[in-house]
Amino acid sequence: MSSILIFGDTMFEDKFKPVREKERLEKAFLSQAAKLIVDKAWYDVNWEIYFRMFMFDFDEILRHVPRLVRSQTFGDSDYPNNVYRALELAYRIDKQKVIAMIIYILRDIEINEEELTKYPAVKAFLENKDLADFSQLLPKIDASLTQYLDISIVPDPFYRDLIDLINKCYSYGIYPAVLIFSRKLLENLLVDILRRKYGMRNVELFFDTKRRRFRSFNELLKNFEEKLNDFIPIIPHLDTGFIRKVNIFREAGNSSAHTLELSIQKDWLDEHRGDLEYIVKTLIRLFNNIP
Repeated sequence: MSSILIFGDTMFEDKFKPVREKERLEKAFLSQAAKLIVDKAWYDVNWEIYFRMFMFDFDEILRHVPRLVRSQTFGDSDYPNNVYRALELAYRIDKQKVIAMIIYILRDIEINEEELTKYPAVKAFLENKDLADFSQLLPKIDASLTQYLDISIVPDPFYRDLIDLINKCYSYGIYPAVLIFSRKLLENLLVDILRRKYGMRNVELFFDTKRRRFRSFNELLKNFEEKLNDFIPIIPHLDTGFIRKVNIFREAGNSSAHTLELSIQKDWLDEHRGDLEYIVKTLIRLFNNIP
């Protein structure tokens, strides 16, 4: 049955379709999943990682729901609605992938069976026999893997979270993300070192005042190399060889960030693990000992 609705000069065909039970369950599932994620882990969900860095490939969602990250960061009351909207938009794009992503998030924030019973639509949806194969989309975790970076002393909680994220990505087998976040780790350490050593009087070393953004990793590394003699009294073995080691991770991380292709192999990461740990520990030591 259909009817024709006319508004001014515009004609719309309004098709009356009964809402299927599955559609009701889908909407209830997304709504309750959003609430469950918010209630369980408000600040601990890094949406950029889930939407961009993992295999789910929902990069456009963050552009369509710009309030998602901002409302989370500032604890705004519309954050739950933004989570639902983001999940619902992703669901329209690829139902299977967004269900896999939700399962991944729920597992990542350690939802237990007792907590799940408080959200019956989520529980019912996940127990549907049609979803039995979705878990195969998730990265498998090898509990025997050691941490990629074994670094306990950091100058700021930000670095602890970032190192934990690197280790988690390594354990999940998401190797391009290991390089992307390792690059971010080194880049931020260089910013903090230059800022601590030279202060705001030499802000151009680490911040582009015209563009109002931090210098690129390449610019930071060049400026650090030019000032290397200022840091040698603190760590005598700093030299061009050290710069070359840093540059290897800058180039590899830059490539992974732009292509997001799963071309980085575990063997490469394992081969360069010692160098990265040495670089990070050296930069942290340098930062901590700047007068």
